[in-house]
Amino acid sequence: MRDLVEQTGLTRETIHYYLSEGLLPPAIKTGRNTALYTEQHLERLRKIQDLRDRHFLPLKAIRAVLEEGGDASHDFTAAQRELIHKVVESFRTNLLDHSTAGAAQSVQQGRISIEEVRGLERAGVISPRWNGGQPLLERDDAEILEAWTRMTEAGISRERGFEPAHASLYLKAIKRMVRAEIELFSERYSDVRDADPSEVVRRAMPHIEQLIGALHRKTMLAFIERLDAGVGRGGRAPD
Repeated sequence: MRDLVEQTGLTRETIHYYLSEGLLPPAIKTGRNTALYTEQHLERLRKIQDLRDRHFLPLKAIRAVLEEGGDASHDFTAAQRELIHKVVESFRTNLLDHSTAGAAQSVQQGRISIEEVRGLERAGVISPRWNGGQPLLERDDAEILEAWTRMTEAGISRERGFEPAHASLYLKAIKRMVRAEIELFSERYSDVRDADPSEVVRRAMPHIEQLIGALHRKTMLAFIERLDAGVGRGGRAPD
């Protein structure tokens, strides 16, 4: 199980869920509390990830593809293909701002170093284009870099042991969330004829981002309060 987690980036809970749903073959029991997973399990998990991440299929559709041994590119219904096309076009025309911003000013002001910019790039958090040794960023990447710069200025810095690679923690969480969103969205809109899903995405996006920010703050505060209560009673940290 440890090897599956490391090689796929999935959590133990997710893999166990796939096992319980019959998307993976049963493990080979080697003891009362131990089991062996094979290359077959790894290949199946990678297939599931491909069907979810690249083809945006919900779990029930993934199960059908796996059972039939089909290729996802040929298993879309006309409604699913139309939905994906509309959402992709919506992102291209309405949601994505590809205007390029320079990160050179923050670097020149000494607020962030080139090394940290490259560290964020290695972590997969930003994707700069380089011009004469200076990073050029699209809008979202520029916002990410500015947020990271402000975080370091607030004290989340290398002096305290924080590295740009730690930003991948947020990226991994967001990827899991987006996969769940796509599944939820596609299940409910793939057969809808009287609504434009691209317009729904466009209108909902700012509110989804507001919801995520508020939930993050609320969850952080609740965790700190439970931690404080546990320390006061001499208990362990909350899960």
